[in-house]
Amino acid sequence: MNKLKQIDELLKKSYPLHEAGIYNWAFLKKDALEVLNRFEELNVFILGGDVYVLSYDFFQPNYDNWYCNKFSNETDIEFTKRSVKIAKEFIMNYNIAYTEASQIFFAFVLDEFKND
Repeated sequence: MNKLKQIDELLKKSYPLHEAGIYNWAFLKKDALEVLNRFEELNVFILGGDVYVLSYDFFQPNYDNWYCNKFSNETDIEFTKRSVKIAKEFIMNYNIAYTEASQIFFAFVLDEFKND
């Protein structure tokens, strides 16, 4: 199965953000962490991500986010591992004290990749 089809399979655990005018998908914390493991196996770069809150059946950005830039001397594999690590740390440490965990979602900004 090629990389694009494998990513499509991962999206089955996600919630589309299209109604909010955003062409992306968001994941609950548990699913986001599982998807990150798979992204690492597929060597998909995580350029960053955004946090969304589900409020009255509508996704709204809460403007929390993270990012990761590739270093000039970094290999693709090194960048994949580091970008996934940064994403995992952000998600695992995200403070959800003021909102129920079931209402917090994480969306990823992925680098363009070859469909290999």
